[in-house]
Amino acid sequence: TYSARDGGAGLRAVAEKTLVADPRLELLVLAHSHVATIERMKGGGVYANAGAWISGPKEPGPTFLMVTPEKISLNAWLPSGHTQRLNALDRVSGTEEPAGGTEELLRSVRGDEAIGR
Repeated sequence: TYSARDGGAGLRAVAEKTLVADPRLELLVLAHSHVATIERMKGGGVYANAGAWISGPKEPGPTFLMVTPEKISLNAWLPSGHTQRLNALDRVSGTEEPAGGTEELLRSVRGDEAIGR
């Protein structure tokens, strides 16, 4: 499978800069490096990269992220069809849903309407 020549360092640097600049961000997900990562940065925000759906012989399996109210986790699909948690970080305590909730956020991402701050 493809993996970024810099091992994901470029995206990590962008994530760190972004999360430090805006401490309100709890999670920043970047992609396309195919380097599975989950890391808490200075200031408490989490940088995550889901990795790749196709794995090579030395990789744990196709990887994916899971976000629950309690944790942000990096996981791998196993050949058996089960999953394996590779790493997990606690969500920042006191983090609340955006004003208006998840549906308003989704409408904003789709371009239906803007979220007020």
